[in-house]
Amino acid sequence: GLPASGKTSLAKHIKRKFTTNTASSSTTPSVFPKNQPLIKVTHVCFDEIYNSTAMKTKKAQKEKNSSMKLKVDSKNVLDMEWDPLIWKSSREAAFTQIEDTIKSSIDSDEQRLIIVDDNMYYRSMRAQVVKIARTNNCGVGILHLISDAHSCHSRNEKRSPGQRVSQDTINKMCKILEPPNPKKFPWERNFRSIKIEPYPTQTSWDDVLEWTWLRNIGKHILPNTFEIEAQMKKEKELSIAANQRSIIHQAEIRLRKLVSVYIKEFRGRLNEIKAQNVKFLMKRASKRMGEIRKQVLKDYQEGKLRMIGKKDALKLLVDVYDERIKQFMSEEKLIISGT
Repeated sequence: GLPASGKTSLAKHIKRKFTTNTASSSTTPSVFPKNQPLIKVTHVCFDEIYNSTAMKTKKAQKEKNSSMKLKVDSKNVLDMEWDPLIWKSSREAAFTQIEDTIKSSIDSDEQRLIIVDDNMYYRSMRAQVVKIARTNNCGVGILHLISDAHSCHSRNEKRSPGQRVSQDTINKMCKILEPPNPKKFPWERNFRSIKIEPYPTQTSWDDVLEWTWLRNIGKHILPNTFEIEAQMKKEKELSIAANQRSIIHQAEIRLRKLVSVYIKEFRGRLNEIKAQNVKFLMKRASKRMGEIRKQVLKDYQEGKLRMIGKKDALKLLVDVYDERIKQFMSEEKLIISGT
């Protein structure tokens, strides 16, 4: 679900109810008969793991640059920009925690519910969890929280500063979130959707949760893991290809516009040196600039352009094209001057 849709609040509510054996409401009777053992619950919150990893990273950086002992608390994390390397590391730590908890439960022969608390906006992210569950012969279910963006923004503003996300993040996730689609992806068939009440109305978790479904998640074991792996690979390839097509299309438009600018500049240089055969030279330059544009796009498609430290692929393409055009114009001016 979206940020501030209520995922962590719901996770904590489920854990509390399972721990105290009181999962019941006015419409749903207790699903914990006296003769059945309690189900232990582990809450794996990806945001908390990211914050913890960020704190440790910042502390290590400060201690490296100072011999003094420094106090680092959760508020310090606010001073750090979102770091993709920390994000990747924290997600790996979260998945490791999930696997370790499963193995520990198997060894001790105990029933356990693991709540994986994250936006999981891409289907491939959920597929990672499903793969872990299937590999360890565990059941898995998906709870999809449906909330409007306006309510998420309002709830986000009520959070403490350290818990808030940017408005851009919520808006972006609204566009890219992929809801469960069991008809197209059978491994998502064991899911439930929860409609979150518009802000400021509080959603009654007891009334919207299907407690029997929660208790029986362990019975929903998927048939094989090969389907998941193949789907993850396909999803990733499709995502990369779609993103690359979008960038190339935008770059085509930008670079074509730049050609006219460069052509005017080139004509100005020709006039400055009073070159002969201007028409021929202009035609040759226009052709060469088009060839350079195609080569830049081809290099990007084939992965020949260095993306290290470059977050904006479109800007990278424009910068590379600009650099190559300047080099061409510099060489062309020398040739013309010498004729």
